[in-house]
Amino acid sequence: MQIEVYDKENKLVCKLTDDMALLGSYPIDDGMRMHVVDNFLIQHALGDTASVEKFTLSEEEYSKKSGQVEFAAGWWIGIKYDEPLGKNDGSVSGKRYFSCQPKYGGFVKPAHVTVGEFPEESTEFDEM
Repeated sequence: MQIEVYDKENKLVCKLTDDMALLGSYPIDDGMRMHVVDNFLIQHALGDTASVEKFTLSEEEYSKKSGQVEFAAGWWIGIKYDEPLGKNDGSVSGKRYFSCQPKYGGFVKPAHVTVGEFPEESTEFDEM
């Protein structure tokens, strides 16, 4: 990371290069602008996704995953959980929508879905 300091006229005053120095040791005054340049992605090539294998789904496979459910009206999303937090195994009232282990499946409204990788929640209590 690199920090650049600009004056009120947008002229470069200095670059903060010493990671151990306090901010007060640099000639920074009110009205100046600090510009942070984060080149972590460039240095570690995390932004290059060309070499990453992409998930593909044929049109036929995709169409198998959409349609109405019989247990309730409206749009529902079938979820396969990483942990046994669900209510079913991908089936409701004998109708199978997808397959997973018991208590690893569920159906939720789209407004309640957040996609991502999340760390496991700790079930241990911290000491106070």
